This record gives sequence, structure tokens and C-alpha cells, in this order.
Amino acid sequence: MDDETANPETGADAPLDLLDRATRGAGLLVAGVGPDQWHAPTPCEDMDVLGLVEHMIAALDQFAEVGRGGQLDPTAQRPILPDAAAEEYRTASDGMKSAWSAPGAIDRDHDMPWGATPGAALVEFMFIEEVAHGWDLGRATGQSSPFDEDLVRLALDRARQYDDETIRVPGMFGPAVDIADDAPMIDRLAAFLGRHP
Repeated sequence: MDDETANPETGADAPLDLLDRATRGAGLLVAGVGPDQWHAPTPCEDMDVLGLVEHMIAALDQFAEVGRGGQLDPTAQRPILPDAAAEEYRTASDGMKSAWSAPGAIDRDHDMPWGATPGAALVEFMFIEEVAHGWDLGRATGQSSPFDEDLVRLALDRARQYDDETIRVPGMFGPAVDIADDAPMIDRLAAFLGRHP
């Protein structure tokens, strides 16, 4: 067994690598929002484009805090100015990756509102969420998906590992929506997570 296989923190399918790839793609979408699109509706109920981007940034900030040993505040929101959104997103994603790259952060359990949760599971969930919200943002702003098909397939595979009681709760993801088996992979992920492609 080589070092990459032996170490769950490295390699193409490791949680931190998946999160990095997801945030790089989502960051491109944030940077691609047009000046007249910030108050356009999104697939996320009660969120316009600006609200969605604020939510994405706040989630990265909060899970970075968890990675540093702090507590999650699911109500946290950080208002941003549209002109600063791309930089704010980069800063938040860099902070998230830095927190979870610290020695031991991904290996230990973290105190969450629903109970102790392994760090790797939290990072993996954030990976799924960033790809899903990337779909939301792309759909709202007419941008094509920046995520490669293998990454999206991994997000769908990981999402399918959760039971409904864990993933389909208010504030997370809704019931799966029927979609053709030959639909684009990103739309199949969106449908599985309750979106309507």
C-alpha cells in the first residue's frame, strides 16, 4: 500500500481534495455573477443570488470555526458587497481548507448540534454542499457547470450514502426528484438533493 492510499487526507478522492476542487469551481461561479444578477431568484427558497452567496460564505466560515475546535452557529450570516463577493468567497474557502488541514482536525470527532461527528464526514458534507450550491448559483445566473463529471459523480455517490433522516431535513436537502438516467450528472445530483433541473 503506497502512502497516498494509506493516508485518508491525501489522494484524489480524499475529503480535503474533494472540497478544494468543489470550492475552486464554486469560486468561479461566484466570480462570474453579472452586476445585474445579484437580486435574481435562485432554486433555493427565499434566497436571491446575493443571499445564496452570503449563505455559502457563512457556511465556509462556520465549518472553518468547527475545524478549529469552535462551535457551529447555523444562524450565522455575513453580509457582503457584490463587488467583494469573489474575494470574500476565496478568503472563506482558504480559511476552511486551512482549518481542516491542521494536524488532527479531520481525524477527530467534533461537537455538532446533532452529536459528535468525525471531521472527515463534515468535510465531505461541505464538499457535497458546495457542488449543490454551485448548481443553484449556475442555474440562477445562466452559467455552465465548472465541475468535472468525475467530481460530480463522487458528490452524488457520497450523498447517496446518507439516510433520509440525516440529509432530508428542513434547511438541508429536500426529497429526491425524478430525472432521466441519461441526464447530465450535475442535474442528477441536483435532482437527488431535491432540486428541479
